[in-house]
Amino acid sequence: MAWREMDVHLVREPIDRSAFFALGGRVAALLSPAHALSRRAAWRGLKSARGLDWGIQLGEVHQGGWKIDVWATGPRGLGRVQEYCDAIEKQLTESSRLAILKIKSECWRHPEYRRAFSSADIYSAVLDHRIRSVDEFWAHLRQKEIVS
Repeated sequence: MAWREMDVHLVREPIDRSAFFALGGRVAALLSPAHALSRRAAWRGLKSARGLDWGIQLGEVHQGGWKIDVWATGPRGLGRVQEYCDAIEKQLTESSRLAILKIKSECWRHPEYRRAFSSADIYSAVLDHRIRSVDEFWAHLRQKEIVS
């Protein structure tokens, strides 16, 4: 983890939009976030894990503030998220874990992080392409024409 972040998954079929966004309003009223955003989204690029999402930031994330994301999805969507996380966990070694943390710690402040590339790109680079350094990661993104 490169910043203070908490992901909460609410699993419900069907998703109750009104209750989901009312919860977001109550949390925002309690915490007075610096930023709030809601959208219909796919979790971390998993198109099969579609649902609703709202997020809040408590202070500036780049300066130590917290980011809280709340996802609403059905059981199948959560199953896809669990499969994705389990697949990553099975591939992790001490070396790959350290490489992921090193790359994340260097890249999370980049203006294109979470726009052009994300943590999923870092996991894939390290676990699928054996990338171990920040320089190798930037070269990988340039080769894929994600950054210039």
